[in-house]
Amino acid sequence: MRAWTVDADDIRVAEDFDDALLHRTPEIDNFLNLDRDDKFIVIGTKGFGKTLLLKAKRILYQRAGRAACLPTGNLLDKPIGDKIFSKEALAFFAASSLPWSKLWLTAIAATTLKHLGRADGLRVTQKLAGLMADERLVGVIDHFVRLLDFSPSELQRAAADTDGHLLPRLRTVNSPIAIFIDGVDEYFNKHIESRTSHPSVTGPLSPNVWYFAQLGLVEVAYQLRRINHHLKVFAAVRKEAYARLQTTVMSQQYRGSAIDIVYPIESLREIFFNNIRLEKAAKMVRPERLRADPFEAFLGRTKISHVYTGEEEDTFDYVCRHTLLRPRDLMTIGERLGALQPEERRNEHRVKEAVNLAATEIAHEYLTEIAPYVGDLDLERFLRRIPGHILTRGEVEIAVFGEINGIGRGAENGHAELFELGRQLQWRLPAELHDDALEGSIGLFDIHDFQHVFDGEGFKIQAV
Repeated sequence: MRAWTVDADDIRVAEDFDDALLHRTPEIDNFLNLDRDDKFIVIGTKGFGKTLLLKAKRILYQRAGRAACLPTGNLLDKPIGDKIFSKEALAFFAASSLPWSKLWLTAIAATTLKHLGRADGLRVTQKLAGLMADERLVGVIDHFVRLLDFSPSELQRAAADTDGHLLPRLRTVNSPIAIFIDGVDEYFNKHIESRTSHPSVTGPLSPNVWYFAQLGLVEVAYQLRRINHHLKVFAAVRKEAYARLQTTVMSQQYRGSAIDIVYPIESLREIFFNNIRLEKAAKMVRPERLRADPFEAFLGRTKISHVYTGEEEDTFDYVCRHTLLRPRDLMTIGERLGALQPEERRNEHRVKEAVNLAATEIAHEYLTEIAPYVGDLDLERFLRRIPGHILTRGEVEIAVFGEINGIGRGAENGHAELFELGRQLQWRLPAELHDDALEGSIGLFDIHDFQHVFDGEGFKIQAV
């Protein structure tokens, strides 16, 4: 496995996986422990390594021979392509997670029974019988995608047949089966990303589809453990979707079944160091320092000076504050730095330039990610209006309420949207971005500051 692997999809087979790159926190150790199976849902926001952790679990299962692992041709079952719903289907699927639970249960039951050779002689509706007889459908996602083409009434009948005919057979399965599912959020991303969509291109959309498709999978994975302990479903789910389960009566049980990926700064440092160690010695600025201080070996320095104040800070602290404290962000910066020749990395300006370019990429990707949560606010243009990290009361009033360059808001809408923006950023951001070397830098907000907009003469936007 190469250093600075940004996307875990690059790990296609077990041989591509390098256990040294998987940083093990106590909770991750518990999840990967093959003697424990109480954790089977991996949750996290984008960039926290859900796919990597799920693949690690699959590879450990596979190597130990603890269960028959599905899918058979890939490490994880993951949908690709696009699904366009009719208006009738969208209304059905956007109503609640229940239709999704029924759909996932049918897909998992059909896959398992076909894999075990127990799908013959089922007396079910013609539509479901065709699904069971189709040898081209092998994995859970194969059946899932095909079931999405069923009409609501056909799905209802298929769900009744699943309860009456497939589940009784599923209860009798006595050999271990482990199923690994990923990427459901990405398959339905257009439902939360297409703010100015054209139904003629995307079909009708609803954000509920994105949420309920994932929640239905969580519910079924939990239910199947109670039906048959030999059948295990491991899945990766976005944290934003999983949070909706906290309002259900089963919230504590679901929470106990999930691992929430969180990395402290010390863990992020070790992740970065481990990737440096994967680089060849010829790529080091000071290879003799690799064992004692990987960062010094890689960059040739232990401190970076602030472009304005001249104060020096720890090199990793400098890199880390240009991220959202996500492993993927560190890989993005590391990849940029690794692309420099060792002599270039000796130059502090070149290091800052590479970090800033990576930070800009991270920031723009994040602004796109949060766009569905901030209404019609033109976030990038709004941030450009903020003159610095410390704002006077007058500057805040202009930024929030003023009509500047045609993008201002009325007082009522402006303050509400700004506060909502701060709430969303605090919920979804573990850190703040500040590019201290490039003009037009981006600073993000602390929600507590919004509560004091009119309490005094200053308004602080914190930067790390």
